[in-house]
Formats: sequence, C-alpha cells, structure tokens
Amino acid sequence: MKKVLIGVVIGSAVTLTTSAYADTIKEYILTKIDYPILVNGKEFKSNELPALNYQGNTYLPLKAIGEALGKPVKWNDQLYRVEIGQATEELTPQQQAEQYKKDQDAKVQKLIDNYKAKGIELINLLKFEIFMSTKSNYLVDSNSKNYQLASGYRILNDGKTYVNYLSYKGVMYDYTVGVEVIEPDDIPAYIGNFVDMAYLKKFIPQNILDEYFKADKNKTWGINW
Repeated sequence: MKKVLIGVVIGSAVTLTTSAYADTIKEYILTKIDYPILVNGKEFKSNELPALNYQGNTYLPLKAIGEALGKPVKWNDQLYRVEIGQATEELTPQQQAEQYKKDQDAKVQKLIDNYKAKGIELINLLKFEIFMSTKSNYLVDSNSKNYQLASGYRILNDGKTYVNYLSYKGVMYDYTVGVEVIEPDDIPAYIGNFVDMAYLKKFIPQNILDEYFKADKNKTWGINW
C-alpha cells in the first residue's frame, strides 16, 4: 500500500514562537486503503481525498460522507466547531430544566399507563404522604388524626428480615416493594415511589382519597408537580 504522510496542526500557531509552534504539531502515518467502501450501496471514491487507514481504523473525509448520507456538514466559524446535520437551538438553563421536567413527567405517565393496562391504579406515594402530613399539621381539631400517615420498616422476630409498612392512625400495614409499592429505576428518587390504590384502600377512607385527588388536580396544597 502507498503510504501517505499527514501533518495535523492543533491550535492557532500563527502567533506562537517557533519552539512553541513545533509542540503543537503531531504527525501520523496513514495508508491508503485497498478495499471498497459502500455508502448506501454506492462505492465511495475520491482521488483528491482518499479513504485512509490508521492503526486498523478507516478515516473518511467527513463532508463527502455526510453529503452522501444526506447530512449537511459545515464549519461554524463563530463557534469554532464542525456541525453535522441540522443545527439545534441552544437551550437556556431554564429551557433545559423545563425539558428535563417534561421528560420525567413522560416517564411517570408511561409507568402509570403501563400499570393501568394491567388493571392497577398507581398514585405518587410521596405526594400522598405530603398531602396527609399537611392536613394533619394544619388541622387543630380531633379530625387531624384521620390524616396521620407515616412510612417506615421494622425487623421481624428472626432479627434479620425487614418489612416495609405504612402506618395509618398508629396501625402498621405491611407492603412489598415491587408489588404494593413500585420504585422505578429510571425515575429520580425525589419524584417519589408509586403505590397501588388497592393497597391504600384497605385502610385509607375513600373520602380522604377523594379529597387528595381533588387537591392534586387543583394544585391547592402547595406542590406543583
């Protein structure tokens, strides 16, 4: 194979001294390939900018290949970078945050829809706990005990088995992670876990659940999720 010597200059060497300029130059020895390259079934050929091989890797002229694939390739002189394909608008930090929230909301909705298809209704356990805590703290009459909800775990008599539970009005109701309470891996922990409504209905009165759904729908309890 015919060997080709290529010098790659990194950085702007125009204003550098001779010794500094020499430090910015690296030389690579590449060989012209002797095998065909097909792009969408058509052989790529170029006498001026041939395909080259360097340590087992094939190097192709980016612009020519991009155009062959229908992807525009251009040099952005202002941002000093190569751009492939259609340029995307740079998002502001606020737009990035909004996009992140939108992505997480989509994951949550997909989780809820998947379980709904199985006949299981999920609600956000963290939101429900905060709702119950808010009601319990702000009600000063005896009705506040109807909103006393806590979560935790306990150790069984064998001294090594842990059991998760929700405690309502001082009574513990055990649950199994992955069954009554879902902890999805792809949803951040701060968003919370999700609880099966059938499990909650075993000990939470329906009027309190209805009150929660109304508050959640109207965003009347201080958390805008």
